Amino acid sequence: MIPIVIAAAISTSPAATVSCEPISGAAEILTDQQMRWLILGEQHGTAESPRIFADIVCLATKLRREIVVGLEFPVEDQKLIDAYLASNGGDKAQAALLSSPVWQKSMQDGRSSGAMLALFERLRKMARAKHIVGVAAFQNTREVERAKYEQGLANQLQSASPSRNRLVIALVGNFHARTLPWSSGGQSYMPMAGLLPKEQTRTLNIVGNGGAQWACFRDRSAPIGDQPTCAARDFGVSSKTYMRGIVLASDSNSPYAGTLYLGVPTTAARPALAK
Repeated sequence: MIPIVIAAAISTSPAATVSCEPISGAAEILTDQQMRWLILGEQHGTAESPRIFADIVCLATKLRREIVVGLEFPVEDQKLIDAYLASNGGDKAQAALLSSPVWQKSMQDGRSSGAMLALFERLRKMARAKHIVGVAAFQNTREVERAKYEQGLANQLQSASPSRNRLVIALVGNFHARTLPWSSGGQSYMPMAGLLPKEQTRTLNIVGNGGAQWACFRDRSAPIGDQPTCAARDFGVSSKTYMRGIVLASDSNSPYAGTLYLGVPTTAARPALAK
């Protein structure tokens, strides 16, 4: 069971003002009372995905449901995250959050970007305003076998929703948000979202109009054993532009229930502790 700090215990101060930008089509999916897990898949390392994710969470807080946010961070970071949510967000509190190895490691794949730090700050304000129950870290970094790793992610998210009134909204890499099996190296296994209760889970793939991301890649010509290089990676210009909003999939064989369009090109989000 993931320990969650209940928002009512976080702060007795007056509720902070929390604003969110509208998203076309969001009402249709957020008002689905059967849904208990809403999984948003992103390409790590953009400034825009964490921002629109925060807007989805913010819009969901208008519902008469308990909202828990799931982030693809190590479960070992739960106490640091809870402490930050309960803090005033000042320099000391931020330094404590950033003390986790995930922010310090040499390979920064986008999950420890300045944009993610800004997401934590928006979630802190929502928690202090008692709009969300808390934030659950659900990545078990000790499991390396792919199928078991995906099952572990799903198990952690399931434990974050012990009742039908609680809605978990999670941000993950878009592979984990797939609900169809994946085959690789002669083996087939189900990504995380496909292991959650089917009738109670909705998934959205976040897509921008081209742009860039911060990511780590190994040059194919590099010697075996060389470390990947982390830098901004340009996607180029999108062949078609889309307006900001959610479009549900018309094909039942789609790996996602729909697409969350950013409506803008993405920009690379540099590490929060950029050197």
